[in-house]
Amino acid sequence: MAQGIQLVPLPSQGTVAGRPRKESVYDTDVYLAATAMPQQILLFNNFAAFSVAPALGPKQFGRDTNLRGTGTGGLPQATHLFWYSWRLKCRSLGTNLNQPANAVVPEQMNRWRELGYAQFAFQTSVLITTQLDELPSGAGPQSIFTTVTNTTMPSLPSGIPSKREGKDVTIMGRPVELNALEAFNVPVFVPQGGFAPQVDLYITAVLDGVLLRGLSA
Repeated sequence: MAQGIQLVPLPSQGTVAGRPRKESVYDTDVYLAATAMPQQILLFNNFAAFSVAPALGPKQFGRDTNLRGTGTGGLPQATHLFWYSWRLKCRSLGTNLNQPANAVVPEQMNRWRELGYAQFAFQTSVLITTQLDELPSGAGPQSIFTTVTNTTMPSLPSGIPSKREGKDVTIMGRPVELNALEAFNVPVFVPQGGFAPQVDLYITAVLDGVLLRGLSA
């Protein structure tokens, strides 16, 4: 046998429980329009329903979350994540921002990012605390908004995505391991005395990494 070539043992015959894939897990909650922002919303807590009912109705799988269940936090059974980076998106689904009444919404989104902070916690043990503007929105065409009249904004190439990496949560390159049924959540805080959003604001936390999902999950 040539030197340097190692024998790789074949796995024993049996049932394949799951396959790894480069896939994020995400969950969404909402601030209702014309309602004072609560001090906290809790993500990865209930994958079936929002904490308060928005105009678009209950959570939809795919749009608002890619997890299922109504438990008290954590990944569903037969699901395991090696978590590498963290993103947070703020969207105004179903709202025309060109309407004069909604022109202030982009500034409200920026204000929300500048005022608030988020945490990642295993039950009541806080692992990470970070300001919201430290958590990028994600990948896609960057958008620049202003409601200031007679203002020239720098142009961006149309349709060319700009990749924005999430906040790195690894330690010396090693990810945070999230096990099935291990209770965790992502509380998002806004200081008291904040503003009432003009439209429904949907907040989505995205945990990027390598996902192991059981074949029946």
